[in-house]
Amino acid sequence: MKAAHPSLKGKMRKSLGSYIVELPLALWILMVCVAFPLIMLATITLRTTFLDAVAKDAAHAAAKAYTFEAPGEDGKPSAIQLAETAASETASKFSGITVTSIVTKIAIKDSSNPSSTVEVRTTKLGESDIIDTSKYVYSAQVEVSGEVQPLLTYNLPVLGDVPGLTKPLTLTKVGLEMFENAQGLRQ
Repeated sequence: MKAAHPSLKGKMRKSLGSYIVELPLALWILMVCVAFPLIMLATITLRTTFLDAVAKDAAHAAAKAYTFEAPGEDGKPSAIQLAETAASETASKFSGITVTSIVTKIAIKDSSNPSSTVEVRTTKLGESDIIDTSKYVYSAQVEVSGEVQPLLTYNLPVLGDVPGLTKPLTLTKVGLEMFENAQGLRQ
Protein backbone atom coordinates (compact mmCIF):
# COMPACT_ATOMS: atom_id res chain seq x y z
CA MET A 1 0.00 0.00 0.00
CA LYS A 2 1.29 3.37 -0.93
CA ALA A 3 1.65 6.03 1.73
CA ALA A 4 -0.23 9.29 1.33
CA HIS A 5 1.73 12.35 0.33
CA PRO A 6 2.94 14.26 3.40
CA SER A 7 1.09 17.46 2.36
CA LEU A 8 -2.27 15.59 2.14
CA LYS A 9 -1.87 13.85 5.44
CA GLY A 10 -4.72 14.74 7.79
CA LYS A 11 -6.76 16.46 5.04
CA MET A 12 -8.47 13.38 3.62
CA ARG A 13 -11.97 12.71 4.93
CA LYS A 14 -14.15 9.75 4.52
CA SER A 15 -17.34 10.30 2.50
CA LEU A 16 -19.42 8.03 4.72
CA GLY A 17 -22.31 9.80 6.46
CA SER A 18 -22.27 13.01 4.42
CA TYR A 19 -25.83 12.42 3.16
CA ILE A 20 -27.22 12.04 6.68
CA VAL A 21 -26.86 15.79 7.18
CA GLU A 22 -28.97 16.53 4.08
CA LEU A 23 -31.64 13.90 4.76
CA PRO A 24 -33.89 15.93 7.12
CA LEU A 25 -34.00 18.87 4.73
CA ALA A 26 -34.69 16.61 1.75
CA LEU A 27 -37.47 14.79 3.62
CA TRP A 28 -39.02 18.08 4.74
CA ILE A 29 -39.02 19.38 1.16
CA LEU A 30 -40.54 16.12 -0.11
CA MET A 31 -43.26 16.05 2.53
CA VAL A 32 -44.17 19.73 2.80
CA CYS A 33 -43.60 20.83 -0.77
CA VAL A 34 -44.62 17.71 -2.70
CA ALA A 35 -46.54 15.04 -0.80
CA PHE A 36 -48.81 17.18 1.38
CA PRO A 37 -49.98 19.47 -1.48
CA LEU A 38 -50.74 16.38 -3.57
CA ILE A 39 -52.78 14.91 -0.71
CA MET A 40 -54.68 18.22 -0.41
CA LEU A 41 -55.33 18.27 -4.18
CA ALA A 42 -56.54 14.66 -4.10
CA THR A 43 -58.91 15.48 -1.21
CA ILE A 44 -60.41 18.48 -3.03
CA THR A 45 -60.78 16.41 -6.22
CA LEU A 46 -62.46 13.55 -4.37
CA ARG A 47 -64.89 15.86 -2.58
CA THR A 48 -65.67 17.64 -5.86
CA THR A 49 -66.56 14.25 -7.32
CA PHE A 50 -68.85 13.66 -4.33
CA LEU A 51 -70.66 16.94 -5.08
CA ASP A 52 -71.04 15.82 -8.69
CA ALA A 53 -72.57 12.56 -7.43
CA VAL A 54 -75.06 14.60 -5.37
CA ALA A 55 -76.19 16.46 -8.53
CA LYS A 56 -76.50 13.27 -10.57
CA ASP A 57 -78.45 11.45 -7.85
CA ALA A 58 -80.81 14.42 -7.50
CA ALA A 59 -81.42 14.51 -11.29
CA HIS A 60 -82.00 10.75 -11.34
CA ALA A 61 -84.59 11.02 -8.57
CA ALA A 62 -86.31 14.03 -10.17
CA ALA A 63 -86.55 12.27 -13.53
CA LYS A 64 -88.66 9.50 -11.99
CA ALA A 65 -91.32 11.87 -10.60
CA TYR A 66 -94.87 11.90 -11.88
CA THR A 67 -95.18 15.70 -11.56
CA PHE A 68 -92.79 18.64 -11.65
CA GLU A 69 -93.94 21.18 -9.02
CA ALA A 70 -97.02 19.95 -7.16
CA PRO A 71 -97.30 16.59 -5.42
CA GLY A 72 -99.24 13.99 -7.41
CA GLU A 73 -102.86 13.11 -6.82
CA ASP A 74 -101.88 10.00 -4.89
CA GLY A 75 -99.50 11.99 -2.66
CA LYS A 76 -96.34 11.08 -4.57
CA PRO A 77 -93.67 13.79 -4.32
CA SER A 78 -92.88 16.16 -7.17
CA ALA A 79 -89.60 16.31 -9.10
CA ILE A 80 -88.50 19.33 -7.06
CA GLN A 81 -89.18 17.53 -3.78
CA LEU A 82 -87.47 14.33 -4.91
CA ALA A 83 -84.39 16.24 -6.09
CA GLU A 84 -84.05 18.04 -2.75
CA THR A 85 -84.53 14.84 -0.76
CA ALA A 86 -82.07 12.84 -2.86
CA ALA A 87 -79.46 15.62 -2.77
CA SER A 88 -79.70 15.92 1.02
CA GLU A 89 -79.48 12.16 1.54
CA THR A 90 -76.49 11.74 -0.79
CA ALA A 91 -74.64 14.76 0.65
CA SER A 92 -75.08 13.46 4.19
CA LYS A 93 -73.11 10.32 3.27
CA PHE A 94 -69.94 12.26 2.48
CA SER A 95 -67.82 14.40 4.76
CA GLY A 96 -66.35 17.70 3.65
CA ILE A 97 -69.19 18.87 1.39
CA THR A 98 -72.03 21.21 2.21
CA VAL A 99 -74.97 21.73 -0.17
CA THR A 100 -76.10 25.38 -0.21
CA SER A 101 -78.79 25.34 -2.93
CA ILE A 102 -80.68 22.93 -5.18
CA VAL A 103 -82.47 24.23 -8.27
CA THR A 104 -84.55 21.86 -10.39
CA LYS A 105 -85.34 22.87 -13.97
CA ILE A 106 -86.88 21.42 -17.12
CA ALA A 107 -84.51 21.17 -20.10
CA ILE A 108 -86.15 20.81 -23.50
CA LYS A 109 -84.01 19.78 -26.47
CA ASP A 110 -85.04 19.27 -30.11
CA SER A 111 -84.09 15.65 -30.80
CA SER A 112 -84.06 16.10 -34.59
CA ASN A 113 -81.46 18.89 -34.44
CA PRO A 114 -78.51 18.06 -32.16
CA SER A 115 -76.97 21.52 -32.58
CA SER A 116 -80.12 23.31 -31.42
CA THR A 117 -80.11 25.24 -28.16
CA VAL A 118 -81.62 23.81 -25.02
CA GLU A 119 -84.65 25.62 -23.62
CA VAL A 120 -84.50 25.65 -19.83
CA ARG A 121 -87.53 26.40 -17.64
CA THR A 122 -87.68 26.81 -13.90
CA THR A 123 -91.46 26.37 -13.67
CA LYS A 124 -93.87 23.71 -14.89
CA LEU A 125 -95.06 23.69 -18.49
CA GLY A 126 -98.26 25.57 -19.20
CA GLU A 127 -101.46 24.18 -20.68
CA SER A 128 -100.64 25.90 -23.97
CA ASP A 129 -97.27 24.12 -24.21
CA ILE A 130 -97.38 21.12 -26.50
CA ILE A 131 -95.59 18.07 -25.13
CA ASP A 132 -94.29 16.09 -28.10
CA THR A 133 -91.93 13.31 -26.98
CA SER A 134 -91.32 12.26 -30.59
CA LYS A 135 -89.77 15.64 -31.41
CA TYR A 136 -88.36 16.87 -28.09
CA VAL A 137 -86.39 15.37 -25.22
CA TYR A 138 -87.57 16.54 -21.79
CA SER A 139 -84.96 16.28 -19.06
CA ALA A 140 -84.64 17.07 -15.38
CA GLN A 141 -81.74 19.46 -14.88
CA VAL A 142 -80.68 19.82 -11.25
CA GLU A 143 -78.09 22.44 -10.31
CA VAL A 144 -76.49 21.77 -6.94
CA SER A 145 -74.36 24.51 -5.43
CA GLY A 146 -72.15 23.68 -2.52
CA GLU A 147 -68.91 24.12 -0.67
CA VAL A 148 -66.04 21.65 -0.74
CA GLN A 149 -63.81 21.76 2.33
CA PRO A 150 -60.03 21.30 2.03
CA LEU A 151 -58.36 18.63 4.16
CA LEU A 152 -56.84 21.33 6.36
CA THR A 153 -57.62 25.02 6.25
CA TYR A 154 -54.62 27.31 6.50
CA ASN A 155 -55.06 30.53 8.49
CA LEU A 156 -52.09 32.42 7.10
CA PRO A 157 -52.75 36.10 6.35
CA VAL A 158 -49.93 36.04 3.82
CA LEU A 159 -51.90 33.67 1.56
CA GLY A 160 -55.10 35.75 1.56
CA ASP A 161 -58.38 34.14 0.47
CA VAL A 162 -57.54 31.12 -1.66
CA PRO A 163 -60.52 28.80 -2.29
CA GLY A 164 -59.55 25.24 -1.47
CA LEU A 165 -56.60 26.30 0.68
CA THR A 166 -57.64 29.01 3.15
CA LYS A 167 -61.40 28.73 2.67
CA PRO A 168 -63.91 26.24 1.18
CA LEU A 169 -64.14 25.92 -2.59
CA THR A 170 -67.60 26.97 -3.87
CA LEU A 171 -68.85 24.96 -6.85
CA THR A 172 -72.01 24.35 -8.85
CA LYS A 173 -72.56 20.93 -10.39
CA VAL A 174 -75.31 20.02 -12.85
CA GLY A 175 -77.07 16.68 -13.18
CA LEU A 176 -79.20 15.99 -16.26
CA GLU A 177 -81.48 13.03 -16.85
CA MET A 178 -84.45 12.43 -19.15
CA PHE A 179 -87.92 12.61 -17.55
CA GLU A 180 -89.78 9.32 -17.54
CA ASN A 181 -93.23 10.97 -17.41
CA ALA A 182 -93.13 14.02 -19.67
CA GLN A 183 -96.91 14.54 -19.39
CA GLY A 184 -96.47 15.29 -15.68
CA LEU A 185 -94.41 18.38 -16.45
CA ARG A 186 -97.63 20.42 -16.55
CA GLN A 187 -98.32 19.77 -12.87
